Amino acid sequence: MIIRCNGCEVKLKFPDESSGRKFKCPRCGHVVELPEVAASNLAEEFAPDLPEVSEPPPPDEPVKSKEEKFLDDLRLVFSSIPVVREPHEFLADLASYFELHRQKRTARLGEFDRDLRLVYASIAPGISDTALQALADRFDAWRAQIKNQLATFFAQLPADDPLRCPISLFGVMQHGRVETAHTAVLAWFLDPRKEHGFEDSVLRSLLEHLIDIAETDSIVVEKLHSEYPIEDGRLDVVIQGRLNRAEGNSSKWLVLIEAKIDAAESDRQLRKYDRWVQKVSHGREVFRIFLTPDGRPAESSEEDWIPMSFLELACVVRKKYGALTDRAGYHFLRHYLAGILKDICHWDLPIHGPDKCVDPYNFVDYLKTVHAS
Repeated sequence: MIIRCNGCEVKLKFPDESSGRKFKCPRCGHVVELPEVAASNLAEEFAPDLPEVSEPPPPDEPVKSKEEKFLDDLRLVFSSIPVVREPHEFLADLASYFELHRQKRTARLGEFDRDLRLVYASIAPGISDTALQALADRFDAWRAQIKNQLATFFAQLPADDPLRCPISLFGVMQHGRVETAHTAVLAWFLDPRKEHGFEDSVLRSLLEHLIDIAETDSIVVEKLHSEYPIEDGRLDVVIQGRLNRAEGNSSKWLVLIEAKIDAAESDRQLRKYDRWVQKVSHGREVFRIFLTPDGRPAESSEEDWIPMSFLELACVVRKKYGALTDRAGYHFLRHYLAGILKDICHWDLPIHGPDKCVDPYNFVDYLKTVHAS
């Protein structure tokens, strides 16, 4: 007898004695149920080469892949759609099938999400509403404390503090974020031999930020350069010197400063500097400073480059600021620090009151430095 498979529409030939039995289509796996009627010899003439199904496939069929199951689903869709149909009706039926498939998949994902939450709830400690409210109260208290500190410190802010200065040193020249301008002036402030009259005050403040220095220890600068050329690059600031301790011993050190404002590190840039340091350090204690607006860590070196933000640098310099009011370079320093806060930190200077601070937490850190100095 000749039967058409409902799964893939192929014609199949069965022995006459198979009537009333069920078989799987050898092409698509669809179950074919044979009617209990005799096969027509005339029908067999139209399909002499059809595959003959003698026995059901063995029960240990291989597991179908996702792709095979998907094709089976497609065959079912096409078998349920009449052959003669309008194109838009065919597409609508196909879209309905896939929408149903999507809904089933979404439902399964929802069940998985619920199960995952149940598992988490059984192994993780619950957080009560009381605990959450206590946490919220702590944050409210912290914000209130910052606000009070801000008002207290701001009331003690000197009239000549950079926060009250409306003029950026480099901003008026459109150089407010030019790295070489900042590092050249920074190197000038750090050099005790320059005509600013600060002697080693700014350099001492930086070294105190890096190592333990007593007031009686003297600093000797052997070399200090900005844009210092090496074999395959230029170092923004290089400072080499020694520290003579009051007890009679001395130590040698080397400070490197690499600044990035809007530029990124070039490939292996800091590693090139590290190779140069290995050649010239000769047992000196080396301090590598990576200076950026946000204090991000360096990426192009495996050595210990100290991340420092420009705000942190401003706080370091500000510690010695009050003792330099009568020096020749004082107002230059004031406008330099105002430029860091205005152009790099994006603070809106001058600040007329604590309620005008757009960055209260960093403002408090800066004002703590002013208060301590």
